[in-house]
Amino acid sequence: MPATLIGTVGIHGIAADETGLIIETLDDTSKKESTYIKNRVGERVGRCDFDESIEIEMKGKITASSGWSQKLSAVLTLANTISSGFLQTTLTGKTLIDEVKRSRKNDDWNEISVSAMMLPFFP
Repeated sequence: MPATLIGTVGIHGIAADETGLIIETLDDTSKKESTYIKNRVGERVGRCDFDESIEIEMKGKITASSGWSQKLSAVLTLANTISSGFLQTTLTGKTLIDEVKRSRKNDDWNEISVSAMMLPFFP
């Protein structure tokens, strides 16, 4: 018997499968650096925001025999869209892998977590 749907039908948070792993969580944090502009008596009268980036944390499962071999500093291509909080519009940029953690268990599944950073103006 088909399920009876009550209320609004939505999509679960992770829209697409990533290549090579079963993704469980995908977090992104928009960041930037700031410096304040001060007048002649030292009061803050403005602020300059620059060096924007998005930190990405991804966790999931891979099989023990998986050939998943992403290297540090390699470009990470994501099937899921990362919500950009950038102040400026960008058409270029890269997502680079910063850290990979792989946890092995006594079954056919290993846990993997990947930290990466999206740099909007990186060539």
